[in-house]
Amino acid sequence: SLLADEDEEPCTDLTASAAANGQQHADRLPLPAELNTQRAQIYFFKAIEAGWMSYSEGRFVWHGLTTKGALTQLAYFCGLVYECDYSDPDLGNRGKQLPAQALETLFSIKRLQSHLAQLYKAKSTQQWRAAIDALFQ
Repeated sequence: SLLADEDEEPCTDLTASAAANGQQHADRLPLPAELNTQRAQIYFFKAIEAGWMSYSEGRFVWHGLTTKGALTQLAYFCGLVYECDYSDPDLGNRGKQLPAQALETLFSIKRLQSHLAQLYKAKSTQQWRAAIDALFQ
């Protein structure tokens, strides 16, 4: 059943309805161990529901909010998911380490870390950041 008691085996249902019901099962999305946190499960599902990301046939694909800057959006999103803090460009990352290599493999992309660092060095805040920030509130 989709509704499981805490001592039952976690469900592996990948439907959006399970996410919509707010269930917190650790293995809903097939993330590699290094990336599989409860926070990642929650926000990856929210991004899928928002249409920014999809999962099918064993692949995660980031579609982004807009086509321009989609990789930077993914970097920002992943930075928030994995609690990296680049808010002060002079200090670099003051948060947790971004599992960049694992994320690059997951999404079949390159240079995620440099996209994240660059976005915080931009002279003005990107307009799309507000939508991603709202997902985390």
